[in-house]
Amino acid sequence: MMRVVWEFTKREARRFLRQKGRLIATLATPIVFWVMVGHGFGSLLEETFLQTNSLHFFFPGILLMTVLFSSIFSMISLVEDRNEGFLQGVRLVPQAAIKIVLGKVSATSFLALLQTLLVVLLAPLIGVKLSVAILVELLFIVGLASLLLSLLGFMFAWWLNSVQGFHAVMNVVLLPMWVLSGAVFPAESASRWMQYLMLINPLRLVVTSLHDVLYRQQSLLAFLTAAETLRFMAIFVLLVMFLGLFCVRQVSRAGQVSA
Repeated sequence: MMRVVWEFTKREARRFLRQKGRLIATLATPIVFWVMVGHGFGSLLEETFLQTNSLHFFFPGILLMTVLFSSIFSMISLVEDRNEGFLQGVRLVPQAAIKIVLGKVSATSFLALLQTLLVVLLAPLIGVKLSVAILVELLFIVGLASLLLSLLGFMFAWWLNSVQGFHAVMNVVLLPMWVLSGAVFPAESASRWMQYLMLINPLRLVVTSLHDVLYRQQSLLAFLTAAETLRFMAIFVLLVMFLGLFCVRQVSRAGQVSA
């Protein structure tokens, strides 16, 4: 099992290093968005009930956006692997379903985690002090978010037959999930029906936890013992993983995976 995961990770890493534009797009887009929106809002958020600097408020959401874009770009390759016949050979090995899911999702999550940590290094520019404890907490939160978004991307990419279809799902499902996570506006300022959508959005827990870690800077022990939201996230990740396994097995049985 570990060998398959390792082979998927090496393959994704080689593909990632060959695609320099992918790294630029994954990192540059959130950073440009952060600078433009943060300075565009200026002191507006300081004049509201938030009483916070715009660059500070949007930074956790930008970390989540980096995870989202990295996961999306990586899962696009899943459609390509199916069309090129790579997964046809993998499906011949024992326990193919779980190996495909764990291998692809682990590789994607690892790359997303590394890219997000590069953006985390910008935190001192807005006056946020980074310590070992804070980095460990961020690693834990971003790791869960990477797993969740990679699994969601995997399910959509597995059922779709084209890159264009995956982009459509990204625009209709994944990007709205990011917007409704609290990355752009707090739930308290939204209309009631939108607050309900934000309440059931698991990405909202990620942004809330990132705000707590970066700006409240609680101790690692207190964080690990009081992170009810992250425990919920872990349960949600496991649920989505089982759904991903179900998708692979169902499609494989139906013979819908293209060679």
